[in-house]
Amino acid sequence: MTISAPPQTSPYDGLVSRHLNRRISRPMARLLSHTPVTPNQITVFSLGTAVASLITFAVLAGSFAATYTQARVDESRRTMFDNGITSLASRGVRLLLIMVGALAGYSVETLVTLAVLTNAVVLLRIVSAQRALE
Repeated sequence: MTISAPPQTSPYDGLVSRHLNRRISRPMARLLSHTPVTPNQITVFSLGTAVASLITFAVLAGSFAATYTQARVDESRRTMFDNGITSLASRGVRLLLIMVGALAGYSVETLVTLAVLTNAVVLLRIVSAQRALE
């Protein structure tokens, strides 16, 4: 009969750390302890994952902001975003880019393009709307 040691907890652990994070991280740490992977390598991998998640967050934020700037402009000036460079982040253009990028196998490049495009267009729309109001 084997007696297992009680899980080590810290007085600073909250409910999530105590009941979820530790239950996942301890077995993973035990498995990784038998490999040549170092804690620094895990940290770099985690940083890379966070950076990749940021490319995706920027696309979502830009897409929501592009839609919001179109919806919030005064009704009489709503068509000011239908032509020119401020129309480049319309829903149709975004969907076309996603479709072409997915079919071509360039998912990361598509996300970067959409992040830059949508956020740049949002900034241009804000500047255009501000100038129109002056």
